[in-house]
Amino acid sequence: MQNELKPCPFCGSTAKIIYSARVRMYFVVCDCCGAIVSFKGKEAKSDLRGVYNRRADEEDIVYCQDCKFLEYGECRILRIKAGGTFYCYLGERKEE
Repeated sequence: MQNELKPCPFCGSTAKIIYSARVRMYFVVCDCCGAIVSFKGKEAKSDLRGVYNRRADEEDIVYCQDCKFLEYGECRILRIKAGGTFYCYLGERKEE
């Protein structure tokens, strides 16, 4: 299992590793929904598998609705409409 990729975190389908010679980088691509994941600085397939297979714990995810950067339905950092169950890596929880 260590050498296998976990299912796509978005749709649960199988994913595969592809290499782009043009940008000299590996990507993980979902066979179903087409999600593409890349990791800067991960030139080896073994490095890519380990990083891709790691998943955040649910309690570590900060959803837009709970983020201190959400004001009037817009993210102050990304400058986009956001809310609900959307999330990103920049999120920080509102202070209680």
